[in-house]
Amino acid sequence: TFGTIYRGYDLQTETDIAIKQLNRSEILLDDYMSRALERELEVLYICSSPYSTRLIDRFDKGNYIFIILAKFHFTLSL
Repeated sequence: TFGTIYRGYDLQTETDIAIKQLNRSEILLDDYMSRALERELEVLYICSSPYSTRLIDRFDKGNYIFIILAKFHFTLSL
């Protein structure tokens, strides 16, 4: 789903993280977006692969939903 992604740093694990911020009211108004967010979270929760990011946490604060993800490091080889 769409949102704004911020770069962050986890002080406990000393690793880079990505923080995805979503506007809750926009998502709740759109049934498709609400289902897409739930699917995205389900996939991230069960997926364990070196080729995808890992879901660390999800929480709500005010009018926003925050999804905390392990930062995905990769290199492109052509």
